[in-house]
Amino acid sequence: MKKLIRLLLIFFVSCQIAGMHHFSLPAQARNYLVTTDSEIMIQAATNNLGIITPQSEIIYTELTITYEYDRFARPEGFPIPSRQQPTMIKLQIEKKPAWCDIELAKDTFEASVTTFFQGKTQNFTTTFKTWITSEDAPAFTTGEITINASANHNGNIQPATTKYTLTIQPDFIPLISSWLSNTTLTIKTSEEKTLTITVKNQGNARITAAIEANTTAEALFQIALPQAKTIAVDDEAIFNVTLQTNKKDVEETQIETILFTISYYATDQPNYEGAPVTLQLKAEVHEDQDEVATVDLTLFIIAIVIVFIIVYIVFTIITIRRRKYT
Repeated sequence: MKKLIRLLLIFFVSCQIAGMHHFSLPAQARNYLVTTDSEIMIQAATNNLGIITPQSEIIYTELTITYEYDRFARPEGFPIPSRQQPTMIKLQIEKKPAWCDIELAKDTFEASVTTFFQGKTQNFTTTFKTWITSEDAPAFTTGEITINASANHNGNIQPATTKYTLTIQPDFIPLISSWLSNTTLTIKTSEEKTLTITVKNQGNARITAAIEANTTAEALFQIALPQAKTIAVDDEAIFNVTLQTNKKDVEETQIETILFTISYYATDQPNYEGAPVTLQLKAEVHEDQDEVATVDLTLFIIAIVIVFIIVYIVFTIITIRRRKYT
């Protein structure tokens, strides 16, 4: 049966070429006999564009479009070579994340149809560039880019379409703002005070932040620091820090500097860290005058008691001696 169909097809085409237009087949049989299938494919150098830094990095990727058609192709204008029309191929960006842009170097191609008794395969190459337009693009979120390729209907050559999907991820943008509730603090030797450090996440990923304290007067202060906290994008966290002096007295007012260092990293990707931020606190340590006054009063009372005891003992001795010699 296949051989019979092939012979009829060859005979029909030969008649067409020879100008025997009076010969015809029923429409259904004619469409079956003369239809030629085509196929189109897309292949990129890589389908994973990787992690791209927003607003600063552009990725260039090469695309290869492969188009092929089967034998017995009769394009528009067939059989006169000068009138035969090429098959038009069109590329389109069908889908992309809102936070990125794509630009094709070329989006239209012409595939020539020059063979009849055998099919033909043709390759076309182009490039496209991709960049992330917004610093608010969510870090490490996988976005999909879909490119559509279509070849038009050309004579008896059937149309063809295909899609190709690539992935892209925005890079981590570490950005925080932070401030102390007090930049200077007055504290007595007997006091305990609490100050707050506020950290706001202005980057594009959830972060985990921690606080460390450093001072050259470690023997003077006892600093209680809070545990690390996770902070969502555009959110803030408050860290309570307790400060207490270790010494009971100081000879004079001491002014010391305490440095609070904020370190942070992307919660979902701990290897991605932000640059540490340092806040400075001036701490003035004063002697507690109330405590000093209390101590002085106690010493005064003790001294009076001692004097009274001494006077009593002396008086007692003198009295005993007088009685002895009388």
